[in-house]
Amino acid sequence: RMTEGISIDDFRNEFEEDIFSIYGDALKKLLRSDYLGLESGRIYLTYKGIDVSNTIFAEILTQME
Repeated sequence: RMTEGISIDDFRNEFEEDIFSIYGDALKKLLRSDYLGLESGRIYLTYKGIDVSNTIFAEILTQME
């Protein structure tokens, strides 16, 4: 899953919510930092992001609080 990423459409279908409306701030920050990539409707960890994946997941989860 780390290299395949998350389909934006699949997320919307599963949760009836846009992923950016829930995690937008964290995702945008991680995309700008090149820890995440966005291509063909999928958000995925870059090689740089894989090295720090636990930190990235924590960043996203803290936005839920």
